[in-house]
Amino acid sequence: PLVSGAEDSTDQPDLQTLEPETSGLDDLAAPATPVAREAYIKGTELSAQGHPDAALQAFNRAVEADPGFAPGFLAKAKALSALGQQRSAIRTLSSGLAAAERSTDSADLYLERGKLYLSSGQYQKALDDFDHAYEHQPTRAEVAWQRGKALRMLAAEDNVLGVETAPERVRRSLAAFDRAIELQDNLVDARIDRASLHADLGQTDEAIEDMERAIALRPGDAAVQFSLAALLLSRTSARHSGASDSRSRNDLLRAIELLTQSLASSPQKVEEAADPQQMRLVRAVASMELAALLPATERTSRYEAALNDCTTVLSEEPRSAAAHFQQGIALRMLGRYRDAISAFSQALRLSPENGEARLRRGIAWFHLDELDLAMRDFQEVGVMPGDGRPWLWIGIIHARRGDHLEAIRAYSEAIDENPRFALCFSNRALALMQLGHWQRAIDDLNAMILLDPEDAKAHQRRELAQMQLGRTTEGERSQQRGAD
Repeated sequence: PLVSGAEDSTDQPDLQTLEPETSGLDDLAAPATPVAREAYIKGTELSAQGHPDAALQAFNRAVEADPGFAPGFLAKAKALSALGQQRSAIRTLSSGLAAAERSTDSADLYLERGKLYLSSGQYQKALDDFDHAYEHQPTRAEVAWQRGKALRMLAAEDNVLGVETAPERVRRSLAAFDRAIELQDNLVDARIDRASLHADLGQTDEAIEDMERAIALRPGDAAVQFSLAALLLSRTSARHSGASDSRSRNDLLRAIELLTQSLASSPQKVEEAADPQQMRLVRAVASMELAALLPATERTSRYEAALNDCTTVLSEEPRSAAAHFQQGIALRMLGRYRDAISAFSQALRLSPENGEARLRRGIAWFHLDELDLAMRDFQEVGVMPGDGRPWLWIGIIHARRGDHLEAIRAYSEAIDENPRFALCFSNRALALMQLGHWQRAIDDLNAMILLDPEDAKAHQRRELAQMQLGRTTEGERSQQRGAD
């Protein structure tokens, strides 16, 4: 997101990054009077030396000596902008546009004024200026890129206001980014912005492709590394298990590698990219998701790595509810149930509405055979629309206690919340079998097999139920397999 500072602020940014403006001085014999030219060159030298006030005075002399000297107005505006005087910079550029004679000068001035409008949240004015610049220089990549940024911000405003033009602005924004990259393939910032827009549109593969290219063009950029890691983690979370496991493993390994590289950057680069503690938490999540895809013998090291990241975060931010929560997950997966309960309890003290922490604490209580405490947590989770897990665990506790009728009711509630919750069909079938309701159990097992055809237990239980109903012939079993 674009963040604008207060106009005419007295805060001075780092001026070492400013480059002297020499446009128009070398290719034309007489772009300005000698006095204006000399003052302009002196101003660029002072800017490069980190003397913004003195540079501004020199640029003032340049435009006073030659009121038609467009590069002087541009340099003065940049100096004012560097000093935080955005409003004055915009007025200066407007004066320069009134005096500019060459189209290239006008394009430069429109582009700079548009960027100032963009940074101050005046997106329509910014787009108008970028459109003017594009008319003068349609093959300039930076102009196309800035047009895309302005269109994207206008689309975001339209979405908030419910205006119907939002999709069209998004389409034009994407087209502008495409044009910028077509004109200049190595324009990293345009690729980053296009990746972000692709991600907003749910086009994660395209976003990742752009970010990978940005990394290749700007290796070692902590911000780009973090963004790409987050996209890879998002793509993994969106996948289903099965054939995609190998791709998910590769994505998670790559995400962990990128986050590790990012954290190894200089402290200043890391802080520019994101909060270092946030990076560690994201890496902890990636490590635990990777562990779930690995053979059992390889999981412990990944959970321990996640636990170390959470511990590091908590040493710096002891009141981070997210860190306590992730720490609890890692501890629970390492079999340290009481420590996990402590971590989840701390997360709940800091964030009482965290239903996920309460649910997972209940699971830890269950593994300690503290069924009353587990049941209380599951019942107090609260509403989790579309998520049947609390009801599943309530059913499991009832089944453990031998109350199969209540278990069936709980599993039914879970299925109402999530009709594709395969495990609930399997568990409800088992409870029905305990009560002798064989046909209803078969119906549930058929639903389970439809959702997960490879589940061996479901096939075994269905065969057992069929045997109880006298359906024991091989022909009948073959017919059922064919129906599946």
